[in-house]
Amino acid sequence: MARVPPATGSVVQATCPGCQNVLRVPADMVTQPIQCKHCKTVLRLKQPATPVASAPARRPAPPPVPARTPPPVPVADLVEAVAPAEESADPAPRRKKSRGAAFENLEGDDAPTDRVRRRARGSGVVLPLILIGLVLAGAAAAVVAFWPQIQAALNGESPDPHAEKKPPAKDAGKGVPAGGYPRRALIVSTHKYLYANPVHAGPPGQQAHSLSTLVNTLNTALKIPLNQIAHLSDEAGRGTARAPLKPVIEKTVADFLDGCRAQDRVLFFLVGHSAEIEDKVYYVPIEGEMEVAESLIPMAWFLEKLAACKAKQKILVVDVNRENPTYGRERPTSGPMSEKLEALLKSPPEGVQVWSACSKDEYSYETDTDVCGAFLGTLRAEGGKLLQGKISREADPLPIDLLHERLPAAMRPSLNGLKQTPFLAGAAKDNGAEYDAKEPLAKEPTLAPLPGGQAAVTLAAANGVLDEIRVPSLKVSKEGAPDFNLVPPKADVMKDYVAGGDATPIRKKVQQARAVLWAISKEEDVPADLKALVAEKRDDLRVDLGVLQDGYGKPAAAQENAFKANVEADERKVAVMLGALTEAHEELKDLEAEREKETKRWQANYDFIVAHLEAKIAYLFEYQSMLGQMRREYPEHDAKIHVAFKLASRQELSGDATGRKLAKTAHKTFTTLAEEAKGTPWEVLAKREKLTNLGLEWKPSTTR
Repeated sequence: MARVPPATGSVVQATCPGCQNVLRVPADMVTQPIQCKHCKTVLRLKQPATPVASAPARRPAPPPVPARTPPPVPVADLVEAVAPAEESADPAPRRKKSRGAAFENLEGDDAPTDRVRRRARGSGVVLPLILIGLVLAGAAAAVVAFWPQIQAALNGESPDPHAEKKPPAKDAGKGVPAGGYPRRALIVSTHKYLYANPVHAGPPGQQAHSLSTLVNTLNTALKIPLNQIAHLSDEAGRGTARAPLKPVIEKTVADFLDGCRAQDRVLFFLVGHSAEIEDKVYYVPIEGEMEVAESLIPMAWFLEKLAACKAKQKILVVDVNRENPTYGRERPTSGPMSEKLEALLKSPPEGVQVWSACSKDEYSYETDTDVCGAFLGTLRAEGGKLLQGKISREADPLPIDLLHERLPAAMRPSLNGLKQTPFLAGAAKDNGAEYDAKEPLAKEPTLAPLPGGQAAVTLAAANGVLDEIRVPSLKVSKEGAPDFNLVPPKADVMKDYVAGGDATPIRKKVQQARAVLWAISKEEDVPADLKALVAEKRDDLRVDLGVLQDGYGKPAAAQENAFKANVEADERKVAVMLGALTEAHEELKDLEAEREKETKRWQANYDFIVAHLEAKIAYLFEYQSMLGQMRREYPEHDAKIHVAFKLASRQELSGDATGRKLAKTAHKTFTTLAEEAKGTPWEVLAKREKLTNLGLEWKPSTTR
């Protein structure tokens, strides 16, 4: 919410909380939601905490009179007001002004009329002072007249000029205000999966375009009070991120639905991956394994919990089966929507509606323009426009039918020809209770805490393992080391993997191999104990740390030869990296006979580093093969819209035969290590590496 200093004439200055740019807002727009022209964040303005003047009873004080009026600013360059989600239902006609008429005094005029010039000659500074006074009086009157709407915004509700004015009654037991729209929302979204492909929440560093801002749309477009919305996600905004572990999801959902009132209308979002095992379909929590049913949550469970909820309207929004053609599949994914999942979603329990992002044999696409998904990205950005003309009162149902009718057309530009067909199933049941403005709102939803009871010494032991074998990401610009808090090691197992001991030949070679891996990586968090050795390796190798990247921009026709020459030079740089890694791998393999003399802990360390080196070498062979393809010819693309080529992940390798053989050997070692070191950090590390797809392919992109 933007902080508004005292008004300075006909224009109010405010700082955007998203991009920190200073906005200048016409005084008669201070009661309306507006959109920042720089970052598109939706704002609601609020008054200073300290009154700027003494106020009459039950009226706010008008802003102080400034020394001078700032130059007028054209409203078109200032903000774009959020379109109201409804039109007045008042039968009496309302006076309307065109935008130009409403702000004509703000536009300025370089050529005053003769009449004004004649008055100016005689009156000196009197006329400007009179005009300033009139403008300030109008601004103060607007603030006073619309103070109830400003108070509504401060209370976390979307200002509604049509809503009946009600006293802010309080319930002594809950301390929650009565009245307002009886609507609630819960978003459960999982993104940085431990063992599955990432589900993108939005462009890195662009908070205004991320999934976390869907909360703003639910508030402004659907009029769900902010204190009735919860977002459980590892990518939630404003410092509220929380790992959506299985027990955390189950308790958060149960508490939210159990806490609904009979008059409430509920919107529940489920975003992430699904999995199918035998005849059941599951939702995959952040630590879930797609082939282990015990680690997953049955999709039917969510429907059953909704059916048991006493709310008047219950809607489940399902956005799984994610696919990003540009990024590809780093790890296992849901794949297209299965027949079983569609059948389940299309036959929900009585009184439950299901809105799905896609249909059978389709994906829910993440696109270049909507990285957080075409379905949710369009809803986030266009929700207000989709509901234009819809009159919404407190007692009205959530307009899910209208959203479903209008959203597909709005998604088409983002999909750019990709097929994705949302569907709406089930019907609202006329049950629950009628709207009662006197009943306090439901208790503000909360997120379940992370599981406790894990001994600090166990996590310290896990981090100790990471200190010994931490290496850079296996592939370019992907995820880093896992969070051991997600799957903490078992104390009774870790006692068999004691630390300490002398610096044996194997231990020294493991450290040297790690130094080579860090020396060819541009990741900056080099372990402290390796920094000197890494610097020495970089001096010896003289590698270009920027050579490994996730793609190339498409050059102009006149620069094509120079571009291909640069790609060929990159191939030679990758060859230097391959040589260094191959030498480190051979030196470790030469000590394989010494492995049996090591402790159980260092046997696991040795196996992991050897397998990681093999996987990294296989990846570099694949990467070099992709550079060769690019040098020979560009990937298939549409020259009118595609401006870059990105390396997408896939399971199959197409590079050198040596690389393909090493990839199989590494996969086998990771599998064995995960089984033998069950309940330890090596299990988590080995499973992640085993599930990482090393194959690559070129994909055209509309963004660089």
